Amino acid sequence: MTQLKREPEKYDLLSLFGAISKSENLQINSRKSIDKFLKIISKSIHEIQENKRLIYGKRIESLFPIMLSALGKTTLIKQEDTGDIISNGDNIRVPDYRVVTNNGESFYVEVKNYHMRDFSEPYMLRGKYINELKSYCDIGKLPLKFAIYYSTMNQWVLLDIDSFDEVDGNYIIDFADAVSRNEMGLLGDKSIGMKPNLELVLLSSTDATSTVSESGECRFVIGDVKFKCAGVELTEDLDKQIAFYCILYGKWNEDRVEAISEDNILKGVVFSYEPEHDQKQGFEIIGSLSSLISNKYKSLTTDGDEITSTEINISPSDICFSLPENYSSEELPLWIITSMPNPKSYKLPRTFIKNSD
Repeated sequence: MTQLKREPEKYDLLSLFGAISKSENLQINSRKSIDKFLKIISKSIHEIQENKRLIYGKRIESLFPIMLSALGKTTLIKQEDTGDIISNGDNIRVPDYRVVTNNGESFYVEVKNYHMRDFSEPYMLRGKYINELKSYCDIGKLPLKFAIYYSTMNQWVLLDIDSFDEVDGNYIIDFADAVSRNEMGLLGDKSIGMKPNLELVLLSSTDATSTVSESGECRFVIGDVKFKCAGVELTEDLDKQIAFYCILYGKWNEDRVEAISEDNILKGVVFSYEPEHDQKQGFEIIGSLSSLISNKYKSLTTDGDEITSTEINISPSDICFSLPENYSSEELPLWIITSMPNPKSYKLPRTFIKNSD
């Protein structure tokens, strides 16, 4: 999928000027109006900088279409909540996106960012908020789904509104139910498993001597980079790409760093990555595609704990590796698991603890 080119500095800015001019009585041919417009924008940007919740939410909202297109099961993702809305009723709310899948299914999606503090805390949506979204979806004659990003778990779920339990007029779901009813697998999300451990091997250049000094320091020039999985060296380019991507953005931890030396000369360095809990089952999950993509997007939009960007210019092909449908490798065997929603989980009784937020 490719993102259609637009000129936001021209058309979006003109639309923004027009929207503000309605309340501020601005004129496009007036220098005084232009100065007032810039002053309003400057003040608004500074206020937004202090609204961390808004910034975090917008960043996740912007990530969603890139992630979804990279998963490869959609033909169209359109931002829905843009431009003026003219309706014969006030009680409507526009969802974030309209999505069309490869099999022709269409639906609206509202994207939410949720920082879950503990597992006993359910996610709740106000009934009034849901009803306003439903009103718009009824007019558009398309179903409504929610894409919720559990930030503390780095977990995406896609839920139909019927996945929620209605409690006291509000809509509630806990994390266990959200995962069991998750529809992300229908849109191409997969969990990736592989054999522990992954190794990144940096070998020194033969043109440079890396002698270790008495203080334990040396000048190291990288001459070659190798990857290994469960001790087997990877030779195929795609396997190397997958391994490096999973090292950078997967959930396995750096277990050890080991020097390769001979006669006091540093020949290389080995970085080893392993799962936190090895179940000794022959493979371990290193992450879902959606969680890997989210980690990469986070690395590109943050500096430490600070968000530097809510949107970036990146194509779906650059945000994640492309995994062929018939992928097979003896050197890097993968366990590719697609999870589907469990209809039986809808009938399980649940007791919810009300959240005052």
